[in-house]
Amino acid sequence: MSEVGWGRVDEPTLRRLMPLYVKGFDFVTRTPLAARSRGSNLTAHILDTLEQAAQAAQTQPSTPIPGAFGPAGARLVYIGGHDSDLCRLGSLFNLHWTVDGVTDDTPPDSHIVFELWQNSRSKQYTVRLFYRAQTYNQLRSAQALSLASPPAEVPLTPPGCRAAQLCPFADFDHAARALLDPAYIKPDLSPTQIAPSEDKLSR
Repeated sequence: MSEVGWGRVDEPTLRRLMPLYVKGFDFVTRTPLAARSRGSNLTAHILDTLEQAAQAAQTQPSTPIPGAFGPAGARLVYIGGHDSDLCRLGSLFNLHWTVDGVTDDTPPDSHIVFELWQNSRSKQYTVRLFYRAQTYNQLRSAQALSLASPPAEVPLTPPGCRAAQLCPFADFDHAARALLDPAYIKPDLSPTQIAPSEDKLSR
């Protein structure tokens, strides 16, 4: 521990510095223009994937949706990205989280979880969002995560939904797509990529 931060940053000092770091990062990733131009394409891919999963369970044979990740019958889709991607999603959807005393931080291996649930009786779909991240002590000690020692989890309120209430997927999908900028959505590009001409404009 004496070598952390060249011996100049102990845990209390780190906790005082992190909010300043997060605020600086927010100015780059959470501003509306940056979030729309850099986050709309990724978010559209995520929404297409959720829509494909919902349709696959209702329509046989299922039809793949352009822009969706994985086959139509996929039960789990994992997208590896960057802390900036999480911040752009947070900005687009007006999501905020506090883990281990720090708000809107995105430590290594943190992620936003989109869960699609189907009611066994009505067959209607609802969506749930969570933010999960390891605490500083879990990261520092390389603690093995398990059901008994899980990462921190924060429920999030999706766009078009109410806090702590079931959210119909159709309501979420409609509200979320209204927040995106169609000029930056390219189903044939990778999730975090944008067209070259638009990339120049955003620099």
